[in-house]
Amino acid sequence: MEEVDALFDQLKRSLVKHEGNGEGEAGLERNEDVVTLDDSGSRERDFERIEKNLRQLPRLQNSFDKLDVPRVSESKSYATSKEKPPREGSTNEEWFSLPTPTGEFAHRVQRDLQLIKHRAALDPKRHYKKDRWRAPERFSVGTIVEDKAEYFSGRLSRRQRGETMLSSMLRDTDQTGYLKRKYSEIQQQKQRGRGRWKGKGKGKSKSRR
Repeated sequence: MEEVDALFDQLKRSLVKHEGNGEGEAGLERNEDVVTLDDSGSRERDFERIEKNLRQLPRLQNSFDKLDVPRVSESKSYATSKEKPPREGSTNEEWFSLPTPTGEFAHRVQRDLQLIKHRAALDPKRHYKKDRWRAPERFSVGTIVEDKAEYFSGRLSRRQRGETMLSSMLRDTDQTGYLKRKYSEIQQQKQRGRGRWKGKGKGKSKSRR
């Protein structure tokens, strides 16, 4: 309590020094909790004096003031329309930066694309939906990295791994064995009907000796 009384006495002595502050002094004598100080006039005069001095200072000239400030209300579609459209064959954000293959790379992956198109004939145990598959305009080729926790039997060895899908398939003994067997069956079926042939436009069959 003595410290609180000392603080109030110090505040009372500081208020006595200010002129025209009788209302605040009367409030302290009545032991009121709220004390109001009327010094708004002096503060306004100080702010006016500071503002007047700031206006008299020389203005700095630099290139920052000449920069073009973009409009805040500018929509995203309007901003993108002003940009130069990308050329055909380059990457695009809407395609997740997928490029359009051209040149030697496009020629090299043509066989791989044919394998994907006729993948249903490569493995009899796998069935795919029949559709008119076409090579996409934009695509990219990558390498599958096996997980370290995967067993060795599920991985491809260096001998089996090729630079392209076609080279990897030709190194697979099981796959090449199936393809050779199917090829021999097709050749045998063709050779069975080799003895008879029909003449063009005559509708007659002749035997070849």
